[in-house]
Amino acid sequence: MKKSNLWQKLILFLMVLGMLAVWPVCILRTEEKQTMEHDVYEVTGEMPQGSVFTQYFRAEESVLNAFELVIDYDPALPAEGIFQIAILNDKNEMIYDGLFPYYLVKDYTFFRLETYNLRLKKGDIYHYRLTNQDITENLPHIAYTRKSQPDGEGYQRMLLNDTEIEGEAFARFEWKRPYDFLSILMMWSCLGLGGFFLWEILEQWKNRTNRMKKGEKNV
Repeated sequence: MKKSNLWQKLILFLMVLGMLAVWPVCILRTEEKQTMEHDVYEVTGEMPQGSVFTQYFRAEESVLNAFELVIDYDPALPAEGIFQIAILNDKNEMIYDGLFPYYLVKDYTFFRLETYNLRLKKGDIYHYRLTNQDITENLPHIAYTRKSQPDGEGYQRMLLNDTEIEGEAFARFEWKRPYDFLSILMMWSCLGLGGFFLWEILEQWKNRTNRMKKGEKNV
């Protein structure tokens, strides 16, 4: 098999692979942020060592790329110690677990936690747990709001240790959702045009090479 034919088949393979990655496999997705915040806020009580803050949430999409929390403390004092963060499903099974140091958290600012395209089941209820591993001074608080949500949905459960708190923690969820129908068609069109453009270039190069070889033979 000629080398040019191999390149053409590779181009066709990559073009089809790219189309499948957009849909229906949906490896390629677009980012969508969901924010739970309001100008009116409160903070929980202190979280002594060993305390656990729990917030339930609904999976808006099937891929969670990252989420952000707001932790409040006294910025004039040292922030030393470790937090544990975990995400659990409705069966209380841990599907994500990580640690991060207190000093990285800026007071009353969204702190980003990467979940690296964590796969969830869209529409199901999950919860994350923030645990004070060993912080003994300048104890943290969690910022939350009691403001009703614009979509009219009620708050998901929020607890500090075993005490339920009315409201919802300030958080930003970074979801990855599949492209909509028009975006899929546009991306397929771009991939198709790009693939056939490269195919045509190789085809012209192959024809030119063949004509040159015929010319050499005639000479």
